[in-house]
Amino acid sequence: MTKGWSAIVVDIGVAYKEDTDHVNEIMKQVGDELMKDAAWQSILMGVDLWGVDSFGDSSVILKGNSAAGSKKLSTPSTSKSHFHKSA
Repeated sequence: MTKGWSAIVVDIGVAYKEDTDHVNEIMKQVGDELMKDAAWQSILMGVDLWGVDSFGDSSVILKGNSAAGSKKLSTPSTSKSHFHKSA
């Protein structure tokens, strides 16, 4: 861990038949919701989507990241609900 913050990198595999632009929009919506959630505001320092990172055997890999401040590094109990709402 760096002094005062940590990097969070997320890789998401998306089937080739799916629209990666649409998936990227959903990821952006989830990031925006997390930044509005009081439980995450004290942790996240922004969400950045990088888009297509690589091509796997059966999926396109989308990548994004965020930085987490050291104020409170425990994971809020609401984490899964944001991802399931948008899918």
